[in-house]
Parts: sequence; C-alpha cells; structure tokens
Amino acid sequence: MSWLDHHPIQFSEDREAPIVFAATLEIGDYWSESKSARKYSVEVSEKLTIAAIRSGTEPIGKLPEAAFHRTLETPLGCPRCDVSYNLIVGWEQASSRWFEEESRGLIRMLKKTIQMGHGAGHRVSHFETSGVVVKSFTAREG
Repeated sequence: MSWLDHHPIQFSEDREAPIVFAATLEIGDYWSESKSARKYSVEVSEKLTIAAIRSGTEPIGKLPEAAFHRTLETPLGCPRCDVSYNLIVGWEQASSRWFEEESRGLIRMLKKTIQMGHGAGHRVSHFETSGVVVKSFTAREG
C-alpha cells in the first residue's frame, strides 16, 4: 500500500471555500527505514492544527482539539487591506520544541488563503488547517 492509500485527498463541499493543496507529506509524518527489512514506513505523530480567526469576531467552528489554547503573538494580515487574523493552536503543540519548523507550511497555507479571501471581501472569518486542505467556516444567515 502506498502513502496515499492511508491519506486520501479531501475535498471541501463548500464551493466558495478556497482550497489549498500541499504536495508534501503532512506535518508530523516522516519516512523511516528499517535496516533489517529495508522497508519504508510512515510514522504519524499527533497532527498539528492551526485555526485563523478574523480579529473582532468569535470562532464559528470548533477550535483545534486541546485542553488549553494559545493565541500566537503575530497575527496574519491581508497584504491588500487592514484585515488581520489571529492564529490559535493547542497549548501543548504551541510549546513543542519543533513548533516553529512544523507550523511553517501551515502558516504559509493560511496566508495564501487570506490573500485569496480578499477578492471575496473577507466574508470568511474562521479558517482551519492541519496539512492538506484549508477548511473555512462561514456564519449561517437567517
């Protein structure tokens, strides 16, 4: 079985939601080689999940699963206007030794999604990603 058999590509059902794909392994996955059997396997640790909440709004969906949450010091801003998003991560993951390296790709995906959201007037106030797809949560009107 290949790596893709265990990690299928997910598609968002919301047609207006921006979808960003990464062509690399998910955060927490790494290849290891067994010297005796010469087989490669993927070992998966706890997935890092980051939520981006628009400043001045409340989260619409669930926050990343954790006992306590930490808001990162540097918010992400739209380069075309003054909208900013606060990044929220589970406390244990945010205080991890390797957090800065593990979160780099996810933060880059969220930045790109916020840039794409500028064209839609930043209607989406809550984004979340854990490696392959950026999910968006919108408030239901009515």
